[in-house]
Amino acid sequence: MAPETPAETFDRDYDDSAETTDDGARMSFLEHLEELRKRIIYSLYAIGAACAVMFSVHTQMYNYLTGYLQEQGGTLIFTQPMGGFMFDLKVTVLAGVVLAAPFVFSQVWLFVAPGLYARERRVVIPFVLFASVLFFSGAYLAH
Repeated sequence: MAPETPAETFDRDYDDSAETTDDGARMSFLEHLEELRKRIIYSLYAIGAACAVMFSVHTQMYNYLTGYLQEQGGTLIFTQPMGGFMFDLKVTVLAGVVLAAPFVFSQVWLFVAPGLYARERRVVIPFVLFASVLFFSGAYLAH
């Protein structure tokens, strides 16, 4: 068997037409799309469930936010007939998205990770950890 030329080695190592999964199987373009679809659907289910959970405590969140606004010397004014409802709905959905964020981040990781080399995964893990900590720190300190 003849040794590989540098071009053959490059083609073998960096063939991006199909990526290798952890079990060594290659994925086609349509399999990638199916995997992406599955991850997006799981994320939407998680956001929906988190919004439903947060809707059960929407009165407490509304009272907290209006109380906080009044402590700062402000008042809450609705200029449209559905303004109060929309404010309540937006707060509930935003809280649901924040609650579901770790699951959504994990779904993004599960989609991206099989396409990375082992050394690239080692670099990404601290990035994901710090991104999660900084995301929740920013969400906590935003108000």
